[in-house]
Amino acid sequence: MKETEVRDVIAKYLAKMQVKAIRQPGSGPDFLAEGTAIEVKGTKMAFGRALKQFTEYAFKYKALEIVTPWDGLDSKSFLVLFAWGLMLEQKHNKNVGVYIVTKLKEGSYNVRRYARISDFYSDVTSYGVVHQFKAYYEISPEDSIREIIDRFSKSDELVRKAIGEAAVRYGETVLVQER
Repeated sequence: MKETEVRDVIAKYLAKMQVKAIRQPGSGPDFLAEGTAIEVKGTKMAFGRALKQFTEYAFKYKALEIVTPWDGLDSKSFLVLFAWGLMLEQKHNKNVGVYIVTKLKEGSYNVRRYARISDFYSDVTSYGVVHQFKAYYEISPEDSIREIIDRFSKSDELVRKAIGEAAVRYGETVLVQER
């Protein structure tokens, strides 16, 4: 998803949730909501540059919330984002929230908000990743070995699917009109 599409979705979501977020023109975060910076990224974000931006906003504003589509993070950026957010939380008393946007169909989206980055990590790893594997009673040991090796060798795909599934499970549906 392009950043503009994600921005339109999160604007609708914030209005639906009655969050008083003000769209920011020019450079800086995309929205400000009572001192919290809300930064929107698209699927093809330059993660290194985004992390620098996130860090600056985390210290400049009361809190930071990051908005990304379900496929905006690969396995490496997912783990780096978690470790980075946890460090900010524990060492600097800074909160980082995450919104995941999934497209259900044209004009219909799902938004899942995680108040803390650790909630996001926990949901994705404990439900999203684990849920993708069959239980021991559904599959032979040989097939389990093959499935585990195959899925974890494609870690980016595994993580993106887990993020999408975890977000859809408890997210809020948002309808966006075509431009």
